[in-house]
Amino acid sequence: MSEIPIPEDLRASHWNWGKEINDLGAQALKSVLNDKVGIRDDKKKLAAALRDNRDLKYLVFWTGYTTQTLLDSIATITTLERLEFGYLRAQDISGLARLKLLKYLSIVSLSSASTLKPLTELENLVSLGLGISTKITSLEDFSVNSMRSLRALHLGESSERVITVDSLSPLGALPSLEYVAIGRIRSRDKSLSGFLELPHLKALQIDKNARFSSNDIDSLRSKGICVSTF
Repeated sequence: MSEIPIPEDLRASHWNWGKEINDLGAQALKSVLNDKVGIRDDKKKLAAALRDNRDLKYLVFWTGYTTQTLLDSIATITTLERLEFGYLRAQDISGLARLKLLKYLSIVSLSSASTLKPLTELENLVSLGLGISTKITSLEDFSVNSMRSLRALHLGESSERVITVDSLSPLGALPSLEYVAIGRIRSRDKSLSGFLELPHLKALQIDKNARFSSNDIDSLRSKGICVSTF
């Protein structure tokens, strides 16, 4: 997705965190691993080195894939404020709910999990970038949430395949949202009415091929919300 309507400083990916934060994160991780374990080493060995760490604030696993064992270990690092996974293959992501200090979370490919509920418990999350798979057929988990600080959401597909969910309406329960970018996601009800419930929404980007309700688009624009397509 290009030209997403999310300001640079609110994008979840580490590519937008800035050099200072990325350098601090890299230095801290190097110190933790102490040249005894490499980021590409055996996942169990890496998991053991990271478990229960209290120094890391920023962590990126962009290349390769994150296993269940490695995720479970990362979920013990409760000091984390920014976290990104390229490919997260863990089926059980419940541990993420323990990362209460997280402000930025990016999961490019959430390929094995079938629920998003743990993410909805991250009350300090400001920005979420999420690529879902066909295992996610409903966004209903967002209907009841603790995400009172979430300002930016980039929801897309985890692969080249179009993803179909029942409805986008549950996203209307995220009260602080200002910027939303929806990738190749389709909804069976073709409705965008849930976004009309968001009091602070400024910009929404959608796939021009998704055939969302033109009436809803007109209503959003009449409220001064910038609706764009890609």
